[in-house]
Amino acid sequence: MIDPRELPAFWGLCGGLIAGGLGMIPAYGSKGATREARVRAWLSLGIGVFAGPVAAEAATSTIVALVKVLDFRVAALAIGWMAANDPRGFFNLVGRIIKAGLRAAVESKEASS
Repeated sequence: MIDPRELPAFWGLCGGLIAGGLGMIPAYGSKGATREARVRAWLSLGIGVFAGPVAAEAATSTIVALVKVLDFRVAALAIGWMAANDPRGFFNLVGRIIKAGLRAAVESKEASS
């Protein structure tokens, strides 16, 4: 039987749920909570449930391959959090990783020739 803790999607889901769940606290707990804040909190939670596992499954192996000291669980949790909490930051991170990988490939090719 497959252990879900060995899948990056599980940790991405956890990160997305944590990010979305933390958004629910001020939406329901403060005196100034409005209906709009509650709707935004539920949308953030929904984005975390779907975007967290997808982003974690897609990007974890690449990030762990480039940064060898990272455990895949930590990377997947952080990616799930970023996908739910700050999607622009997530795409910025992915762009930087791709640029760094391409730069390293070009430098190694230039060094060998």
